[in-house]
Amino acid sequence: MLNNFINKFSEDSMNLKSTVNASGRFSFQEKEMKRIVPEIFKILELKPYETLLDIGCNCGDITIPLSFLCDKVTVIDGGGAIERIKRRTNDHDNFTYIKGEFLAINLKEKFDCILAYSVLMYVEPFERKLEFILKAADMLKPGGRLLIGDIVNSDRKYRFANTEKGQAVNKVYRENLKKLTIEDRIKLEHDKPVENILNDAQLMEILLKVREKGFESYLLPQSSSLPFGYTRDDILIKAW
Repeated sequence: MLNNFINKFSEDSMNLKSTVNASGRFSFQEKEMKRIVPEIFKILELKPYETLLDIGCNCGDITIPLSFLCDKVTVIDGGGAIERIKRRTNDHDNFTYIKGEFLAINLKEKFDCILAYSVLMYVEPFERKLEFILKAADMLKPGGRLLIGDIVNSDRKYRFANTEKGQAVNKVYRENLKKLTIEDRIKLEHDKPVENILNDAQLMEILLKVREKGFESYLLPQSSSLPFGYTRDDILIKAW
């Protein structure tokens, strides 16, 4: 199932001019998108001498800014996404590019920081999500940090939707959907349904499974200033 989504985002990377649309967001969320990088930098505590692995880098809107804040960057994604980020970073000498699906790649290198942002929702089923997370955690150097970011939480989404704040935010969102650009509409037509969205109990299970493997794990609420921050969570994993 993940290959279908890799192919979808690879095609969008090649065919959509807007990197905001190619990364699965709408044009009206561009301002909120710009807040993602500072939030990730703060959580990962990325240092200038450290290495970063970005799993599912897409067009590089997150990866490229982070690449100026660390030493070396390795990116993994489908062919279309890798070709686009290559073009955008053709004068950068600190990038390594890998085409393919993370779970199928045998990468022996260890990293100080690993990022998988807006990726976990496309990994199905639940057992495969666990496999994905544990494989990434095993690639951390001692003291390394892994951020599984932008996790859709169905229970949190339901709770928020049933508040006055949630109803107000959703009303604005619906109004914005009436003012889509041409590329917004193309993105919407190409969107594929996502199954196996996580809930509170499954997120707690992930945290426990990670801790059983000897890592520390933390569930973090996303900042409400991000595109879907009211309804999504992040998982931070640390290696001793």
